[in-house]
Amino acid sequence: MELGKPGWLAALLAEATTEHEADVSASAPERSLGSARAKARAYLRRVLRSSGLLYGTPQHAGGSKVGAAPEEILFVAVLRTLVRIALDIAVLSDAPPRPRVEQVLLVLAANTELSAIAEEIQKKIA
Repeated sequence: MELGKPGWLAALLAEATTEHEADVSASAPERSLGSARAKARAYLRRVLRSSGLLYGTPQHAGGSKVGAAPEEILFVAVLRTLVRIALDIAVLSDAPPRPRVEQVLLVLAANTELSAIAEEIQKKIA
């Protein structure tokens, strides 16, 4: 995956969803909370601290190209962390199990105010 080349986002999302192992085990503290929303919020608070995003720098920059610019490495690390968070929250929220890539794209489109694209993705998922 190389930023700027066609298909880089699709490759990143495909890789992230394939590798995804929910950080939400049965023993996770969030499991004891009542609603899916409460579980997701508690999880988000915990993972933002543990990933380093709360402080501005993610801990994991895996998959970055050797010799890549520092800002590219940071961008990809932040994007990977946000995708992992979205996938974990989907598990906590009991979202339908598939299609995860489209679900993540829907969240990204909605968060970047691309409502027309978000609506298209929602129709595709439905």
